[in-house]
Amino acid sequence: MNARAMSGAVVGVATALAQVWAVTGPALAQVTGDEVETAIRRAVRYLERRQRADGAWPEQYYRGGETALATLALIQAGAPPDDPRIQRAITWLVAQPDEHVYVTSLKIMVLSQADAKAHRRKIKELADWLIAAQTRSGLWTYTQRSQAWDHSNSQFALLGLHAAGEAGVRIPKPVWERARMRVLGSQNRDGGWGYREGGGSYGSMTAANVSNLNILGSRVAIPLERRFRDGAAAGCGRYAANRPLIEGLRWIGRNFRADVNPARGNAWRHYWLYAVERAGILSGRATFDGHDWYREGAAHLIDTQRPDGAWATAGAGAIPDTAFAILFLAKGRKPLLIQKLQWSQGGEWNLDRHDAAHLVEFIGDKFGEATAWQVVDFDAPMEDWLAAPPRSASARRAASTGTTNRTG
Repeated sequence: MNARAMSGAVVGVATALAQVWAVTGPALAQVTGDEVETAIRRAVRYLERRQRADGAWPEQYYRGGETALATLALIQAGAPPDDPRIQRAITWLVAQPDEHVYVTSLKIMVLSQADAKAHRRKIKELADWLIAAQTRSGLWTYTQRSQAWDHSNSQFALLGLHAAGEAGVRIPKPVWERARMRVLGSQNRDGGWGYREGGGSYGSMTAANVSNLNILGSRVAIPLERRFRDGAAAGCGRYAANRPLIEGLRWIGRNFRADVNPARGNAWRHYWLYAVERAGILSGRATFDGHDWYREGAAHLIDTQRPDGAWATAGAGAIPDTAFAILFLAKGRKPLLIQKLQWSQGGEWNLDRHDAAHLVEFIGDKFGEATAWQVVDFDAPMEDWLAAPPRSASARRAASTGTTNRTG
């Protein structure tokens, strides 16, 4: 969709925004919005208490990692970029050398969220570092000095480069293409992914790569269209990576649990929830095979929050786990702008995989407020249909749903 068409879309949805703006997402079963807000506030207070006078947080792994993650969580929770705590953290982060993929990626996300325009030069510098760190395989590992790679570092690198791209930094197309080829080539037969190629599938890495394929699809996988013929473009709606993405989504649906990292137990459980949030948001999925991931995840987090406001499991630590939990819960604050109707089980309903995402991004930029979109299944309960007034559908033929009508 070009800028002129986008501007027309703004006019078309402006009145709907007035109705939708107060909506923070589908109603939560057994979890109220007040409970979510209370959990976020308690977690924010925990992180604020742990921040040092110099703006940093205690570091357990890579210098700057916990600080960048905590800062990103506070911004997502609603802290204004000019808050003294955020400013101290950013000043400290920018002063640290760029040595690790995790940290550099998170720095980009922090600066993009805080003020992408003001920090554009630094964002480009960090993006260039990540580009130089890409291995010959197409993916990333911990530093620039190794040719080994893993899907965890790669998820953060791609999230960072995606944020840089949204901030106006040009990322060379071959960077995306090499990454996409390796992500596709390392998928297991069951539809999931492990930490490295050949490793057993588990939750956080599968969700990470569903997120990756959505990012890479928006950057590389242009619809396989040719010249228009008889009013239609040949290849319309076909994407080379459709099947792997669908299989990844199915793996998450088959194995979803909010209380464990599937096939990894308690290890990095809160990182798993963050990866699910990214996969759900980027693919527009409110559910995975009937699992309302936000409802189930929010209920679990509220039930397991410590008295001091933190979360913690073996392998991570209270600061990273609390930050991941905030990033998950804060998703529910975005108003749901539009729903895309999945009227078939094949790909016919999704001729332009990124249309709703592009519209929501454009509207959010114009109105200065982040918004969300999601897919709604034709057979979903009526309450899901009514979560947002506007709905979109695409097709090359009359939709055949097997149902004669859809009325309340």
